[in-house]
Amino acid sequence: MLPEHTQESRADLGAAAVQEMARYGIQCAQINHFFYGGFRYTNLKDAIAEAQRHPLKA
Repeated sequence: MLPEHTQESRADLGAAAVQEMARYGIQCAQINHFFYGGFRYTNLKDAIAEAQRHPLKA
């Protein structure tokens, strides 16, 4: 289980999907994405490291 896991989700899954999830014990976790320089990162430290290596020109 993820440390940030909660029993609630902001995703609009619909009642039927929520019931199926409960039936099978399926859990949902939200994932943060960080965008920099046209790329997507799931780890903020990686995005910051890339920004430090390749700063965008203003």
